[in-house]
Amino acid sequence: MHIFMRQDQAARQIVDALDSAFFQALAEPARIQILKVLLLRGASDINSIAEELPQDRSVLSRHLQTLLRADLVCCVKDGRRRIYNLRGGAFVERLESMLGKVKQLVAICCPGELK
Repeated sequence: MHIFMRQDQAARQIVDALDSAFFQALAEPARIQILKVLLLRGASDINSIAEELPQDRSVLSRHLQTLLRADLVCCVKDGRRRIYNLRGGAFVERLESMLGKVKQLVAICCPGELK
């Protein structure tokens, strides 16, 4: 990170991070519910996920596609079924990376706020 970054540049980078596919995927309560199901049940197909949630399968499928694009879940084909699973290690790595970057940027855009 450039030592002479201006406060507004740092703030814009934080905003960009918040607008990332990662945070957008986490911003929807239905997607959080899907992640919870995968955490509790492990690898599951859409029928198993749908048993736990009130949304239609088509809605769940769209949410799963968003989670796939954000790299929070993975999908393996098993015949005609698709099995979804949480990418726990990738999830933690993304959070840690984002936290480190945001800490550096906050120190620039909001000096004195971090203690």
